[in-house]
Amino acid sequence: TGRDNKRIPSEKKYTPEYTPEYTPDKSDTSKTSHIHLIPFYDAIAVAGRMSGANMEPVSGPAEMINPGDWYLDATCAMRVFDESMIPEYRPGSIVALKEVYDKRLIIPGEDYVVETTEYRVIKRLQRASDPTCWLACSVNQEIWEQGPHKGKLIHEPFEIPIDLVRRVFLVLG
Repeated sequence: TGRDNKRIPSEKKYTPEYTPEYTPDKSDTSKTSHIHLIPFYDAIAVAGRMSGANMEPVSGPAEMINPGDWYLDATCAMRVFDESMIPEYRPGSIVALKEVYDKRLIIPGEDYVVETTEYRVIKRLQRASDPTCWLACSVNQEIWEQGPHKGKLIHEPFEIPIDLVRRVFLVLG
């Protein structure tokens, strides 16, 4: 899928008002450009069960980070919690995100962070049988080995009512 699980390197803390300039070619000072800094919300994008995750509304960024040249479209970044999206995204990894403002533009089969009125999850979205919902699917295909759920997926797909979605972000990497 071309997704990369590398942590986005943090830079010094910057305020939104201050973006330092750099000069790639020191001999030509006429060509300066801004470093692309995005807000890193040290909030959680839950990949599976939500126990232990802080699901408070995202209020402000913890810091500004440089996503590098790979994620020029990134509008923010968030930390992944839990294991339902392994091997794509491991717990503790940071994902670069691009906010999608028009929910009709969701691409089935792509990974998104979906923030509803009750929770925030990172899932692969598919079309649901109910057109008013998205089917949120995990990548991790672990199954229960014993107990009443033996043979069933530990991280089962579930429907998310689109009208309860506050914000949605495409996962860039």
